[in-house]
Amino acid sequence: MFGALAEFERSLIRERTQAGLAAARRIGRTGERPPKLTEDDLEAARALLANPDIGVTQIAHRLGVSPETLYRYIPAARTANAPDGCSESDRNRNR
Repeated sequence: MFGALAEFERSLIRERTQAGLAAARRIGRTGERPPKLTEDDLEAARALLANPDIGVTQIAHRLGVSPETLYRYIPAARTANAPDGCSESDRNRNR
């Protein structure tokens, strides 16, 4: 008896959840996390990456994000400013 009641309750919860998600989609909400960097931030980061004197860590700090976030948005940043294709972590290890 309790199993049938629990199953019925679960189906009601599922229906309400699906209805709520559909209503949110209709008004333009997708449930995704907002992006950390805007297009303007990315343009600024790419411009700063062109300067070999500025490291990825410094650029990330200026933008208020971690270096990992910057690498996620700009994968080429891993090899930017690196001599002979080594990464920034390789350069830091040699210091």
